[in-house]
Amino acid sequence: MSTAQDIAQDTVEYAPEHAPRLNWAEHSPEVYKAMIRLDTAARRGLDPKLYELVKIRASQVNHCAFCLDMHTKDA
Repeated sequence: MSTAQDIAQDTVEYAPEHAPRLNWAEHSPEVYKAMIRLDTAARRGLDPKLYELVKIRASQVNHCAFCLDMHTKDA
């Protein structure tokens, strides 16, 4: 039978954490504004469902769990 001390000694290896996300609007406002303009242009003329599906796929390609979760909920 395992004791609490035995369990505490077991180590679990977790995936490395990524660095925190950058606040683009603060660090590079011109890049942020350009990204917003691109997003606005891409949205024009597309069915909103298709637009979110494209964003979901981009999040999958980029391996971004945060964005994948967000766009899945938005869809």
